[in-house]
Amino acid sequence: MNNVCLFNRDDIQEIAKDFLVKYKLMPFDYEKWYKKAYNVVNLIVARKADCNKEWQRIAFLWEKKNSEQLKEDIFKLLKELSTAGIIDKIGELADKYELPVGIIQKIVSLIIKYIFCCYVVFGAALPPDIVNTFGWICNKEIRDQLPIPVDKNVLRSLYEIGITNLGIKVCGDYAKIGDIPWTRIGLEDYKKIQEAVRKLSAQCGMSPIEFEMKELWK
Repeated sequence: MNNVCLFNRDDIQEIAKDFLVKYKLMPFDYEKWYKKAYNVVNLIVARKADCNKEWQRIAFLWEKKNSEQLKEDIFKLLKELSTAGIIDKIGELADKYELPVGIIQKIVSLIIKYIFCCYVVFGAALPPDIVNTFGWICNKEIRDQLPIPVDKNVLRSLYEIGITNLGIKVCGDYAKIGDIPWTRIGLEDYKKIQEAVRKLSAQCGMSPIEFEMKELWK
């Protein structure tokens, strides 16, 4: 396994600030945050819809199930986040909407990353509307268990680090779990990825989401 601790801890604030600026995430606006996270997935589903029957099925369900209710359900999940079963709750939401965990986790975990970056940048001066909505961000126990967004960049980085037990395959611009792209991963593979990241981040004295920001999402 390659050396995975390449950064100093004191640069996390700079990374988080750059992230908030790049994606124009301040001031806090859940509608805006959701739309940004939703668009990441929507563009991929639209692009892949012509690939094969499985993607046609996903695209059909995405169009049918994607609604104000999905946005509200994700908001409820985020507002009530606790240390109990964060990943399982993402799985339950995917089941409810008959969509792959890979799609739902991307929206949920991107918004979690937005919230986390605000916490890192503002600290004790975190805007009250964020604290009042997502009070769990001030709880270190929860922050240390936040799942990371999984995409091809993360899979590629884990592969390059030398993680061999996830079945990651890299070919050209693609990185998959076996023959499955991140958008279609199921709950068990998602759990295995998160567990691998938790172990790696612990070795570096970081939370998983810090590790993702510094080491994986490149």
